[in-house]
Amino acid sequence: MNGHSWDTKVYKFDRKAHPKGPKIITAKTMMGRNPAMIINLAVKRMLPRNKLRPFWYRRLFVYGGALHPHWNIPQVVVPVVPEKAKSDIVNSIATSEGSKQQLQPIGMMEGPKNCRSVFECFTLYTRIASRSEPNPETSYNGS
Repeated sequence: MNGHSWDTKVYKFDRKAHPKGPKIITAKTMMGRNPAMIINLAVKRMLPRNKLRPFWYRRLFVYGGALHPHWNIPQVVVPVVPEKAKSDIVNSIATSEGSKQQLQPIGMMEGPKNCRSVFECFTLYTRIASRSEPNPETSYNGS
């Protein structure tokens, strides 16, 4: 809202049993009391009036500040890589670091159940040294 709309925009709450009639609150007072209620009412009034309206409205979560219970859910979109490109990437990594090292899958990481097109299951790879080279991290030199 801009300018004088904060003072002129009025929210009416019908109180049928109250003798003084409906409660009238300006947008400025509502913003001071509960800022999330402005968005809630705007979305609720935009929804079509049918049987699905309560179902859709229940799925709306609006919080009045930066802190909310869903803050630890990652908000990163993972790009989809085609299978051919994945195998090309793995092969290029294996050949660029030297021919004696190989890649071995160490586990599967899966996205959420019922993955959409932006998520894809992928395999984690680790480098293993060839059998002829001793691995300095795992070898014990006795001293």
